[in-house]
Amino acid sequence: MASLGRSARGAGALLVACSLLAALPAAPALGLSKTACRVTNTDTTTVFTTFQAAVAAATAGQHLTVRGVCHGITAIHVSLTITGIRPGKAARPTLNGDKGGTVLTIDGSASVAIGSLTITGGQGSELGGAIVISGGSLSLTNVRLRGNQAGEGGGLYAAGSAVTINGRTSIDHNTASYGGGISFGGGAMTLNDAASVHDNTARMAGGILNNGGAVTFNDTTSIHHNTATDTLADGFGGGGFYNDFGGLVSFGDSSSV
Repeated sequence: MASLGRSARGAGALLVACSLLAALPAAPALGLSKTACRVTNTDTTTVFTTFQAAVAAATAGQHLTVRGVCHGITAIHVSLTITGIRPGKAARPTLNGDKGGTVLTIDGSASVAIGSLTITGGQGSELGGAIVISGGSLSLTNVRLRGNQAGEGGGLYAAGSAVTINGRTSIDHNTASYGGGISFGGGAMTLNDAASVHDNTARMAGGILNNGGAVTFNDTTSIHHNTATDTLADGFGGGGFYNDFGGLVSFGDSSSV
C-alpha cells in the first residue's frame, strides 16, 4: 500500500482539526455574559457598552444593533434604524428603563425604525412608558412593548406622527390612566402583519385611545383582553379601543378588535 507523504498527512490532520472546530458551538463573543449590553454602530463599526452612548454618538441615517440587556432611558434626536440581535445564547435584546422614566423619547424631526427588540421597565411621569414621539415617524417590526406604565400611553404615546406597527409586534401588559397600550393623537397609525395590542389596563381605553388620529387595522392584527377600569357616564369605557375627537378608524382583511 502506498504511504502518504509527510505534507499530505499534515494537511489531512489539519482538515480533521478544522472540521472538529467547526462542529463546536460558538463561544460568547469576548467572554460576554448573556445579558451584557453591546451596541454596535454598523456604519462606523464602533462598539458601545450603553445604548445612550451609542445614540449620542450616532448621526442621521445610521444603523445600531443591540445585543443583551441595555439599561436606562434615552432621547433620540436623529433618524436611526435600531435592530436587536441575539448571537449564540445571548439574552433577548432588550431596552430596560428600570422605572427611571420613558425608555425612548424620540424627537419630532426624527424618523426611527425599531426591529426585534423588547422595550420594558418604562415609567413615564405623564406621557409614554416605553416610547414617546411627537411628530416624525416611527416603525416597529417584531417589537415587544411590555411591562411599562405612564399617565397616558402605557406602551406608546404618539402625537402628530406617522406610526407603522407590524411584523408580529406585541404591545402588552402595560398600564396607564388613559390608553393602556397606546395613546395616539393626530397623524396616522397603521397596524399590519399580526400586530397585537393585548392584556393592557387603563382607567379609559385599555388597549388604544385614539384622539383625533387616523387608525387603520390591516391583515390579522388584533386588539384583545384589554381592560378599562372606569365606565364613563355614557357607558363606554373603551376596554379595547376608544375613539374620540373625530378620529378615523378603518378595518381591512382579518383584523379584529
